[in-house]
Amino acid sequence: MTVKVRFAPSPTGMPHIGNIRTALITWLFARSQGGHYLLRIDDTDLERSKTEYELAIEDALVWLGMDWDEKARQRDRLDRYDDCIAKMKADGRLYACYETADELALKRKSLLSRGKPPIYDRAALNLTPEQIAAYEADGRQPHWRFKMNGAPIEWNDHVRGPIKFEGSLLSDPVLIREDGSPLITSVLLSTILISVLPMWCAVKIMFPIQLCIFKCLRHSAPKLQTLPTCPLSQMPKAANFRSVWDH
Repeated sequence: MTVKVRFAPSPTGMPHIGNIRTALITWLFARSQGGHYLLRIDDTDLERSKTEYELAIEDALVWLGMDWDEKARQRDRLDRYDDCIAKMKADGRLYACYETADELALKRKSLLSRGKPPIYDRAALNLTPEQIAAYEADGRQPHWRFKMNGAPIEWNDHVRGPIKFEGSLLSDPVLIREDGSPLITSVLLSTILISVLPMWCAVKIMFPIQLCIFKCLRHSAPKLQTLPTCPLSQMPKAANFRSVWDH
């Protein structure tokens, strides 16, 4: 089976040391295995994504001598998510929420002040049809959360070995924004659609959530290799990649 690896930067800012490091490791892995390297532009943030940042990412990879075998943009593939999203809604795993950013921030602050983890309270599941109608009449558009089941989550990380997360400590993640665009967590659906096999990830907390979504969709998860994070204190002052190569 051919190894297929993806580097999936968001064009919402200039490339930096952190994502270039991930690009390099994934590229070296793909090339060492004679595999396929996909550059997948995660441009689902319609407000912040810019063409100039996408071009800067490509320039950085070319400057470093990293080529790619395929390129895809998430924005061009959104219609392919509809079936997956419809399935999660039908299974009761996606639910609409109407809180504003300020209301959510207040809830988070209240929980943290009491020494509790900032886990969403699922208040949206208790809304009456009348309350929902009132929110929508007021112009509120829902964002959609994935309902975690609270069960322990275990997998074998090919770098760190066996890992276990307590599902009860994970908050229901937002998968779809108010404008209908998917967030980074739901963008993993393209991993299903394009059959990426190994997944290299620098944020270990994301994968337990993603693993639950894979299981919900009855799809086998990719192999995971978790990279250590880059502490900000150890970053060079010129961490922005443009400032590095301009010098």
